[in-house]
Amino acid sequence: MFATVPHLGRACPGGVGLTTALAVLRSGYVIVGIFTLAAIITPPDAVSMISLAIPMCILYEAGIIAAQIVEKRRHREPVAGAGPE
Repeated sequence: MFATVPHLGRACPGGVGLTTALAVLRSGYVIVGIFTLAAIITPPDAVSMISLAIPMCILYEAGIIAAQIVEKRRHREPVAGAGPE
């Protein structure tokens, strides 16, 4: 399992070239979209909508934090084998 951890950086937004600053700027729109999606998916009551939307917002923010950590590590450590030959 630990052998696949470096590949997780390629799966997150920071790993595919999207900057986390852009994700933070658009987070208001994403949160509105999450609540809209939760309102469509859940039955018509506020409790179930909020109980779905809050964990989705937390996961979105956790993804932004994970992408920031990956970006900081990339700027600190050069990638193995990426140097001049």
